[in-house]
Amino acid sequence: MRGRAVLAALRRSGGGTVAVSEPAIEAALMELARSGLYVEPTCAMAAAALTDLTASGAIGPDETVVAVLTGTGIKATPRIAELLGLAP
Repeated sequence: MRGRAVLAALRRSGGGTVAVSEPAIEAALMELARSGLYVEPTCAMAAAALTDLTASGAIGPDETVVAVLTGTGIKATPRIAELLGLAP
C-alpha cells in the first residue's frame, strides 16, 4: 500500500530502508517483551532494523535515534504464544 508515496518520501528525505529476517523480528519481539513492551511482530520490525543498523555501524553509538513502536501485542497474542511455545 502507498508504495509510491513511501518511495517519494525516502527520496525527498535522503532516507533508506532495511530488510530484516523473520528470526530477527522474532528476536526483537522477545527482547522488547523482556523490556516490558508488548508489541505485535509487525511493530517489532522497527526494533529489528535498529539492531541491524547499530550492529553494522550505520548508526553510531553517539547518534540519537527514535524508533516508533505503534502496534500493541494484544491483537497478536495467538502468534506470540506460538513463538513462545505456549500455543495449544
